[in-house]
Amino acid sequence: MQKKILIIGVCLVVVLVIGGGVFGINAMIKKDPGAAYIKITAIPTKIANAIIPPPKLENKEPEERKKIIIKYLKEMEEAEKGWQLLKRMEIEKRILKMGDLIVPILIDIFSNSREKSMLSTEAHVVLRDIAEWKNKPADEMIGDDADEDWKREMYEEPAKLAKKIDIESAIPKLIEIACTDSEYNQVRNAALELLGELKDRRAVEPLIRIAKDDGFGIEELGKLGDERAVDVLIGIIEKDKGVVHSAGIWPHWKEAITSLGNIGGKRSINALMNLFKENPRDETVMEALGTAKAEEAVPMLIELLERER
Repeated sequence: MQKKILIIGVCLVVVLVIGGGVFGINAMIKKDPGAAYIKITAIPTKIANAIIPPPKLENKEPEERKKIIIKYLKEMEEAEKGWQLLKRMEIEKRILKMGDLIVPILIDIFSNSREKSMLSTEAHVVLRDIAEWKNKPADEMIGDDADEDWKREMYEEPAKLAKKIDIESAIPKLIEIACTDSEYNQVRNAALELLGELKDRRAVEPLIRIAKDDGFGIEELGKLGDERAVDVLIGIIEKDKGVVHSAGIWPHWKEAITSLGNIGGKRSINALMNLFKENPRDETVMEALGTAKAEEAVPMLIELLERER
């Protein structure tokens, strides 16, 4: 009897999920016919997520845990190659459901140069999503498309799952990777990006050191928003100002100016005002003054507008 009830229950879940998927497809076709195939490819994975729990990593040996995560990352990679974006998100959601134990595994994969580059990229993307969703509501992830139900469906549940994951415990490891000089700068930059998203003050002093010594982490210091970084950023601007870099490379002095704007405060604004007086046509300085909400700059900006129209 209990077995029959269980079978009936599973069948009902399947019918409801398929029905919901079909309803979602119809709604999407009306709004955007070109996007409908993305939804269709997500349905089998969505059913699996609804009725089959993900593996419990607690019961697995470390190597077995890693194999499980790699399997799902490869599926994410294949889904992305086929532009099956909702399917990709369903797979990522399945990874997130495994909880805190995914964090050290993902860090090991993305920081290990022996892994295939795309696999490393997918591991970093999942960690970046966790870091970004930690402090950001799902509505902000959707942006201007908040009225589109399918985008809300895409982000809402993964964002809730991400908030439960203890990625903060990985801060020391991320700092270690960020501070390690490596020929694989993409790994170092990925760790820096995660530290910038997490905005953990433990990273401030290490990032100040590597910004001063190696020119890494300048943008992330701005995201951390700590005034301890102001002096080193001013030093970078003075040292690097006017240096011409090859195409596609953002100069350190411009990164430092942008970061001063993000940090704000009296000392940052004073430095930016002095730079504006030196070169009132510098768009990077003007944008930084705007970001810092520097009311002191308003009269000079008005004068510039009136003079140059």
